[in-house]
Amino acid sequence: MKNGEELKNFRLGLMEIQEDFAAKLGVTANYISLMENDAKPITPQILQKIADVYKQKFSIEISPKAN
Repeated sequence: MKNGEELKNFRLGLMEIQEDFAAKLGVTANYISLMENDAKPITPQILQKIADVYKQKFSIEISPKAN
């Protein structure tokens, strides 16, 4: 499963729409959409914000890019 898909599943498990999730994380719904579609990376800052807001740990697997 890709990171964006995991983020989306996490959000859906919270029963939140992108707009509400984004507002709590201090980003736009468009940015959430980009992350969920793997068009933008899920940054350490976003991971920390999720932990702070939801009191839950959300982790992703980081792998090096192929040359």
